[in-house]
Amino acid sequence: MLQCFLRFALVACVLDKLPAQEVQVETSPLDWLPNSTVLYAKFEPADQLLDHPLRKQIENLPIVKKLWNSEELQTARLGIATFELITATQVETVARKLTAGGLHLAVDAKSQGAAILAKAESEKWLRQYIKRLVLLARNDAKSKQKPDPIKETVYHGIQGYEFQSNIIAVMGQWLMITNKPKLAKTLVERYNETQDASKSDSLPESLGQSPQYKAWLALIEGPDQSKKTNLASLYLDLEALRKAGAAKELLGGKTDDFGGELILGGILAVLHETPIASGELSICETGLALDWRVPNDVRWINEAREFYAGPENKGKAPQLLALDGAIGSLSTYRNLSQMWLRSGDLFNQKVNDDLAQADNTLTTLFSGKDFGEDILGAIEPQLQVVVAPQSARPGKQLPAVQLPSFALCGTLKSPATLQRDLRRIYQNAIGFLNIVGAMEANPQLDMESEKDPTTESEFYWAEYVPDSDKQYANGLPIQFNFQPCLAFHQNKVIIASHIELARQIVAASNGVSTTSPQTTNHTQFSLDGAALTSILRTNREQLVSNNVLEKGHTRKQAEIEIDILLGLLEIVREFHGDLDFQSDAASLSLQLDLNADLNSAK
Repeated sequence: MLQCFLRFALVACVLDKLPAQEVQVETSPLDWLPNSTVLYAKFEPADQLLDHPLRKQIENLPIVKKLWNSEELQTARLGIATFELITATQVETVARKLTAGGLHLAVDAKSQGAAILAKAESEKWLRQYIKRLVLLARNDAKSKQKPDPIKETVYHGIQGYEFQSNIIAVMGQWLMITNKPKLAKTLVERYNETQDASKSDSLPESLGQSPQYKAWLALIEGPDQSKKTNLASLYLDLEALRKAGAAKELLGGKTDDFGGELILGGILAVLHETPIASGELSICETGLALDWRVPNDVRWINEAREFYAGPENKGKAPQLLALDGAIGSLSTYRNLSQMWLRSGDLFNQKVNDDLAQADNTLTTLFSGKDFGEDILGAIEPQLQVVVAPQSARPGKQLPAVQLPSFALCGTLKSPATLQRDLRRIYQNAIGFLNIVGAMEANPQLDMESEKDPTTESEFYWAEYVPDSDKQYANGLPIQFNFQPCLAFHQNKVIIASHIELARQIVAASNGVSTTSPQTTNHTQFSLDGAALTSILRTNREQLVSNNVLEKGHTRKQAEIEIDILLGLLEIVREFHGDLDFQSDAASLSLQLDLNADLNSAK
């Protein structure tokens, strides 16, 4: 026992006299990037995408194979083949090895530089591969009797290469590529110092330690219950971007675009104030999804933009209009009356002058009723929009260009009163169009009406009448796509470009409660890939002609390009999304779903 104790004491004494070994710590770009980083994206290893079942399905599609072998991608194919031949390594293998530990992209405001940081499979492979590329570049320049394109330098023990104003360096298993020497020095210095645990506490604040990044982590925390595989995460420091004056129209100031305010007003209000933004790109069995999320405060959307999100951000959309064969459907919350009346707080002087002139014209058209208060104010903020192919019209000649039909559906606050006014206004509008049309030698509109007491619906529409003295050898003019329609169904009002679409909406709504529950989202939309492809194929000849005129292609080139586009669209089953405002966050989710049986797509 005594001998054992003495041996233990001797070993302890010897160890105590040995020089202390530096403790190596595992670090990441979050420890090296400065807190002035305004954009940071983390991409998962390439294996996540390359090994996903959806990848093989897409590659085996006939249209994808046709696109890959097309003349347009000939240069890309040749470049990849040359690269693989010279480096004796497949591009896919390089992607897997180079991003085995993930890939990071960052933009720094202070140095105004961008950086790519990739963690390779091993330091040995990475160093050998970079040396091989350097040697190939130098041999290529030498064979062409050009000067050495690469400058070598060593900074803090790290070997670096400068190539075409870019700096490349290997830091352990990490590959660094940046376009600014100042940012390269910062990354190298911080990398070296973070390898020593005793020095890491004395370093300046990094991105990972910044309050903005910690707030971002809190924003995205929580278990993911979906079956999606994450591909990338994105961090944006919006506060720093605003201070730098970046994207002024998006991140601050009044808009000069009425349509832009109508579509994005509430989103702009949040972006003018919110400090950070989070993005997530993911893949699942059916397709890709992109989810955005930002902190929100009900005070950011003030009274001027309450029209967009509703009181206390609680405005909700109605259910989507579900019509068989529809191309797209949108439901949203928009208090159009409040937007019109508060235009002075939303737009610049030029837009307000134009709106004042339009208001005078509309007030005259609407028989002295104030457009913003009496007309728009009589419609509830919950709105629905639907776009669908035109119904077949047997025995009737078709327009040369066949446009889809579309409709806007809203709820009247006082149906009995407003229906009468809207009927009269509609009749005045058709008469006005006929007067203007006659002056410009355009076809005239013939009015029709229909009432159905069993469904509590009324239809008023007008149809363009072909001129008996004219021959339409190339098809009817574009006006014949439209049958301006006004319809009422219970307390609903429908303004449609075609009578048949109005009838479809009434039929779909028949038996459904007029007080059907709203969605939990502020806005939602859905776009059907098959229906969209069908309407484009109907107008293929027009698309080809436009391609020839706009791009100067031959007809054959134009046909190939249009057919590839249509083929790619055929594999899209649905594109849908939703927007939501909550008391503490706002979110936008977008998803692209591909056809379940991809190989059936031609």
